[in-house]
Amino acid sequence: FLAGGYHFFRQDSCQKRNKIWITVSLLTAASIAISLGAQRFILLCVAPLAVLFLIGFDTVISFLKSKWDSIARLDWQKKLFHLIMLPVMLIMIIPRIIAAEKMMPQVLNNIFNDTWNRALTDIKDVTPQNSIINSWWPPGHFIKAIAQRQVIFDGATINNRQSYWLANALLAPNESEALNYFRLLNNSGNQAVDFLIQTGRADSEAVDLLKSIIHLSEDQARSIVNPILGPQTDRLLRLTHGRPDPSFLLIYNEMIENIILYAFVGRWDIKKAEMLNARPETLKTAGSPKSQEYISFLWSMAGGYPRASEIFSPVHQQNDLMIFPHNIMINNKNWTCRIDSEKFGKGIPSFLFYEENGSVVKKRLSGSNLPFSVVIGKRHDKPQVMLMETPLAESLLIRLYFFGDIGLTRFKRMNQYSNLTRQTQIDVFEIIY
Repeated sequence: FLAGGYHFFRQDSCQKRNKIWITVSLLTAASIAISLGAQRFILLCVAPLAVLFLIGFDTVISFLKSKWDSIARLDWQKKLFHLIMLPVMLIMIIPRIIAAEKMMPQVLNNIFNDTWNRALTDIKDVTPQNSIINSWWPPGHFIKAIAQRQVIFDGATINNRQSYWLANALLAPNESEALNYFRLLNNSGNQAVDFLIQTGRADSEAVDLLKSIIHLSEDQARSIVNPILGPQTDRLLRLTHGRPDPSFLLIYNEMIENIILYAFVGRWDIKKAEMLNARPETLKTAGSPKSQEYISFLWSMAGGYPRASEIFSPVHQQNDLMIFPHNIMINNKNWTCRIDSEKFGKGIPSFLFYEENGSVVKKRLSGSNLPFSVVIGKRHDKPQVMLMETPLAESLLIRLYFFGDIGLTRFKRMNQYSNLTRQTQIDVFEIIY
């Protein structure tokens, strides 16, 4: 940029060079302005900055050549400049290429691949055209583009409140409760809350009222709502107890790996947030937004930081005893569990969740001294284990991922997809209202 500006203000400057400099500079400025809106948009700056670099590099080479020519007297001496500059430029470029080659596998993750394409193409082929695909927001654009189906939110609409209802559905301790959240979500999105807010209620009041009626029959809900809304009762019940379009649930392995995210969203204390918004000066006691104190404060708004481990595969099996990393030992004959780990503690967890005779069992372990549960299920016929707090272990999301539709009547697995490395795993369930 500086080199181009230097040429621009010279009397002997080239008009073509000046036009290029002005155009690229304006493009750079616009790209930087756009990148302030979202971090990923900084990639838009790469192309104009690369061009500006070449302008500057050319200026440096031209300057050095002019100095060399003023010293060199013979033609072969002048040509020697190019022979010298060629290895210099290679030295500048080749190490960067080698470094990039080593770095790329670590920083790049193929988000969309053949497994996603196969799953979404099947959804397009086997589901009704008006179907709604429930999933977290990251694959929303994929679903719309490939499966050509409705989604509840995506990367362009993550500021909408559907995430709260979906998180509650995924965290529900049984399929009946989850089904009612999905009915509300797929029937009207967040329109029921919006309607109640229009009647003068706060967000927390609207959410509390909806949570009290969506798990009831329409007649039971009417008896609660009618004294509150009177003639507007039918309008609310159409939003809460209507018949949704055909609905499906898509879950993938990253949702399990990031399960604490749903606890943060679904357990958010809306009433407390309203009180803080009414008195913003109280936020000053929470510390700087970049501090650990502020992060702890945010988690306190969601009931505290939940415990959840990564997913483990067995490292050794001896008769009925399966041994997982961190010395997590499970006997699959009498279904006992013991842990001897520096990270997770030593002793017996509170509960063990496993599948037996076509049902999912929650077994309280005798002599437990560790305040979390262990879930052992199968993915593609291979056992896997995850440690987490008991409410998360009971959630619909964990049950569907580790046990599929075993013992369920309202969620039926349509298909399961995986690539060879198991880095991408996708399950699609039909929601049966």
